Amino acid sequence: MMIMDPMGPRPDARTPLAPAPPPRGRIGVLGNGKPRAEELLLAMRAALAADGYVDAPVYNKTLQGAGSGEGAPNWVYESLAASADLVLLGSGDCGGCSTWSILDAVELERRGVATVTLCTDIFVPLARNLAASSGIPDLPLAVLAHPLATRTDDDLYALAPGLAAGVRATLAERPTPDAARVSA
Repeated sequence: MMIMDPMGPRPDARTPLAPAPPPRGRIGVLGNGKPRAEELLLAMRAALAADGYVDAPVYNKTLQGAGSGEGAPNWVYESLAASADLVLLGSGDCGGCSTWSILDAVELERRGVATVTLCTDIFVPLARNLAASSGIPDLPLAVLAHPLATRTDDDLYALAPGLAAGVRATLAERPTPDAARVSA
């Protein structure tokens, strides 16, 4: 009998959060094809545009040959790392998609890109445990009440400003690019 560990390999050391994006930074989106997720991520990005942020690429994993329950293709990570200062990911509103949304965020953080992952409240414990076991216990989440899939357009547009305010708060807690270089 073979027993598989669904958490995968664990890092030996903690990974620091990527530095805060610069003013007028570029915000990308990595959706996972879950119903209503990309719409909410785009509405959050639009709310952050008022701060001077500009658009970077939007990827949907299901359109790139991956599902919500697996990692994005490596070229997507490379593209976002080259073109975005901040990536909004999600959604984490079931076990597999929560796991892989967090692992996608971990991969981007390790490449120096700030992330915030959209997650519903009942999957926050899973997301936090996985982020900690991946070496980034303080990985930022944008949390909303479960479920996401049944939300109306009006609900999404009403939620976006509050979630964007949460994103701003997590960015304020990140190291500045200069501080990140000094500690590296």
